[in-house]
Amino acid sequence: FEAFAAGAFLEEVIYRGFLLPQVFLLIRSFWKWNLSKSLVAATAVTQCYFAINHLPAALRMNLPSVEIGLYLTQVFFVGVLFVAIYLRTGNLFVAIGIHALLNFPGELFVSRVDPLEQQNGYHNRPHRHRVFR
Repeated sequence: FEAFAAGAFLEEVIYRGFLLPQVFLLIRSFWKWNLSKSLVAATAVTQCYFAINHLPAALRMNLPSVEIGLYLTQVFFVGVLFVAIYLRTGNLFVAIGIHALLNFPGELFVSRVDPLEQQNGYHNRPHRHRVFR
């Protein structure tokens, strides 16, 4: 659980918590655009960077070049979704939680505890008490 949550946490803090506001302020001060235009531009820039940083993962999956492009496009739009969640809720932890669940949805439903081990394991053995003399 910690491994997949840490990745989502770091990505959300870096891309949505830090880069998005910084790029927004930079665009706003440099081009003097209105609020919504600056936000759209900042979202596009930061999520392009987010997608490009997922290129090594696409290469590790040995995807054909067309599928790499589709994968990076998907990552871009999922990043835009995380931006929308962050902006709508005003809470980065909501985006972190959803990101973690999208990375590894099975963690929510899979237990590391083996039910057979609990059934036949230590808990069902008769307790043997020592008599100390």
